[in-house]
Amino acid sequence: MGVVETFQFVIHLFQTPPNLTSKQAEIVEMKQLPGANSADKVISILTRNTGEAILDCAAYVELVNLKTGKKERLKPAAFTVLPGGSREMKFTIPVAQEKGKYTVNRSC
Repeated sequence: MGVVETFQFVIHLFQTPPNLTSKQAEIVEMKQLPGANSADKVISILTRNTGEAILDCAAYVELVNLKTGKKERLKPAAFTVLPGGSREMKFTIPVAQEKGKYTVNRSC
């Protein structure tokens, strides 16, 4: 008996009919999660597509230091959400982030 390795490629094609023009999404939940190790901090954003069309999104998190006003935007995450669907994106805050109090702004 032997093992035969094969490779497959799957391509998903999606089309939004031209008469569906309602494009709308909402951020349902934003929370902090534990990271892979105790030093990591992770922010989770749950986005839901409440419109009729397929959405191509780019979510990001922006940290603003309340003492200095310094802003840092974490790398955006691109994703697609089908109508009625939702997607959770996770952002890891850099370990080297300056200590202090921050506001966290998010966008999708």
